[in-house]
Amino acid sequence: MKPLIDYEKYFDKINKNNFKLVCLQFPDGLKPKSNEILKNFEENCKNTIFFIYLGSCFGACDYPFELKEYNFDYIIQFGHNEFIR
Repeated sequence: MKPLIDYEKYFDKINKNNFKLVCLQFPDGLKPKSNEILKNFEENCKNTIFFIYLGSCFGACDYPFELKEYNFDYIIQFGHNEFIR
């Protein structure tokens, strides 16, 4: 069975790029697991500060523009599908 989240690809990208500030955006179904998911990131990306965004989330195009002033290095939007052209 495929794991809920492929953590390794995110850990690799964060650590390889030395991202310092990362936002984790969750859809409603994953919000109850956000602290558990955060712990995995904190344990594997020691030099990164993570911010959990729990605002509304309505799909792959629902970027949290109200967070623009924080200048995140990377925003991970869990539970979104890729756009198909």
